[in-house]
Amino acid sequence: MQNSYRIIGLTVTDLREKYHGNIYSYALIDEDNSTYEFKVYGNSYIVFDQIPENVYCFNNASVIGDGLIDAVNVKHYPSYLERLADASLIITDQKLKFNETAVQVSELLRNAKADKKKHDTAKWTEYRFYTQGTLTSLSVSEEGTSFCITDKKGSQKFYTASEKITFKNKKIS
Repeated sequence: MQNSYRIIGLTVTDLREKYHGNIYSYALIDEDNSTYEFKVYGNSYIVFDQIPENVYCFNNASVIGDGLIDAVNVKHYPSYLERLADASLIITDQKLKFNETAVQVSELLRNAKADKKKHDTAKWTEYRFYTQGTLTSLSVSEEGTSFCITDKKGSQKFYTASEKITFKNKKIS
């Protein structure tokens, strides 16, 4: 990144603490279908998910993320299921999936019931859905019957599925 500087001594943990409510996630796909995920902290710091130990400073870094979002296309969805189904990208730490999988996931979760109980999602598998420049995270429990939807603002809603959510057996993985 031209005109950016690597900052020594500043960590991602420092940035999370300082910019708790001002963090934006983005994903880029280049012509070789390589995916690059990065976060913009505040207005000047960029951290790539693949190299979280490197913090880069770029004045007006938020403009980079804003350039990826076409405000004309911003949509409002009646529920998280419609937002997930409209996702063009689904990314985990190992895989990249496209819209067909998003639609399948949406159908799989359609009969889930709201769960008022809070869960610890630290060990759950996370799937990141990118819809019209918006990130929605789906975390699935280890046993596969509970899941959590985290919206772009970071609020979480928990649900319980009537059947085990298995991405492999449903040909979704």
